[in-house]
Amino acid sequence: MPPTAGHDIRLSYLWEDDGSGDPDFMTASPDDSDNKPFGSDARLTTREGSNNAVRTFDPNSREAREIIEQEFEGSWSVEFTLTNPWWVKGVIADASSSGTDPTTHTYDGAVPFPMRLIEGNESTGNEYELKGCVIASCTVQVSVGGTVDVTLDGAYADEEQVVTDDVASLTAQPTVEYRPLHFAQATVERPTGTTLSLVQNVNMSIENNTDLLRGLGSRFATAYSPKARTTDVSYGDIVEDDSEMKRMYGDSAASSPEDKVDNETSISLVVDNGETGSAKNSLQFDLTKNITDTYSRSGAGDVESDLEGELSEMTASVSATADNDTATAR
Repeated sequence: MPPTAGHDIRLSYLWEDDGSGDPDFMTASPDDSDNKPFGSDARLTTREGSNNAVRTFDPNSREAREIIEQEFEGSWSVEFTLTNPWWVKGVIADASSSGTDPTTHTYDGAVPFPMRLIEGNESTGNEYELKGCVIASCTVQVSVGGTVDVTLDGAYADEEQVVTDDVASLTAQPTVEYRPLHFAQATVERPTGTTLSLVQNVNMSIENNTDLLRGLGSRFATAYSPKARTTDVSYGDIVEDDSEMKRMYGDSAASSPEDKVDNETSISLVVDNGETGSAKNSLQFDLTKNITDTYSRSGAGDVESDLEGELSEMTASVSATADNDTATAR
């Protein structure tokens, strides 16, 4: 048997839910049976289980007498090019769907859902389930000349081999249903509805600060607890005027930093394929009460470079809306 290559791996996920719209962490058999792809070019870049082993010592010896296991702890990360919005349920909350041609899916809530990652190996015929996967952090980034790239990082509670030496029984690789999205289909709006010009890159991060919870009697997590959700967005542009610097000052008419910076505004990261009706595929993140944290410039005096600026904004809250031809969010 030849060594396993990356292309031998199948990757999909299911939501851990009880069928009533509520998350159901670590269910024996999730109600969801719709295996979903993350997006185009999906890669499981981290998959690590740890027994958190510790050495125990006795008096009169400098070497361990025994090594014992403690809590089981798994970590995972996935990177992919944006095509569909379904993964947002694990970052923000479940979606409500309305309308047709296109249908609008609104993600706005406090409780992100856990998922179950399915990893099948066509080379060995083995398949594993990573159970109780929570998304601790999410990054969406795009630069001129590139695709819209998403990174999800998180933890998982347990894992199990569910298929052994049987390629025919592996979960099929689900089809990516939408075309990959790229920089020419992405814009930054500030405030929402007003598109900024000559933006060269944008990076939005959402931190869920999710903990896996354990109790006495088991070394495996049995619940999850999202803590403070913090969202930040930074974007760089080619400098046309001093408006971005004035934003950092706190007032469009200011000549130096204000005593009180109170020019908060809404910001939206919009990715839209430009189609209409049932052909439309868009995902928009709406960020509220944004205040500039830092502003920097680069390229001053360099005859080979444009003068570029970068604003980093802190956000109070985040929600998302997606428009596409799917009647109910998956």
